[in-house]
Amino acid sequence: LILDIKMPGCDGIEVARRAAEANIPVQIMIVSGHADFEYAHAAIRYGVKSYLLKPIKKPELEEELLKLSQSYHREKERKVVSDKLQQYMEDESRRKRQQFFEEFLLSERKRDFPSIDEVDQMYKYKFFPGKFRVLVLQMHYDPQRHDRLILEKTINTYSKEIETSFSKL
Repeated sequence: LILDIKMPGCDGIEVARRAAEANIPVQIMIVSGHADFEYAHAAIRYGVKSYLLKPIKKPELEEELLKLSQSYHREKERKVVSDKLQQYMEDESRRKRQQFFEEFLLSERKRDFPSIDEVDQMYKYKFFPGKFRVLVLQMHYDPQRHDRLILEKTINTYSKEIETSFSKL
């Protein structure tokens, strides 16, 4: 987006401010006849990538446009990587939470139930003291083979934890 400092209705700094506040991903170049530091400082504050003084020479404009284009593509690539990382982290959290249920509710092996802090850290939950969460289990299993075992383990595990929690009150 190429803007002049002085434009009818709204100046370039104001457009940059509004774009920044609205979190609009845009590369902004301001063209100005004012070499005043205050304009440049305001432009930087609102994320303006380039500030050119008039009169502008063609090679200077081309160079700045190339820089803006490269910056835009780097930012776009960074966003793709960031989105992939975010998705990986969400998938990993889901996997860890599923692992919790498999290890403590579905496992044949008896294990001590970890503390809430340990569950938070190991399985990516965020339980808070004094707060309650509702847990809804949707189990996919063969009712002919597994329903009694799963039901008993679920009841035993949560009964012990509830008793421990109430005894602390």
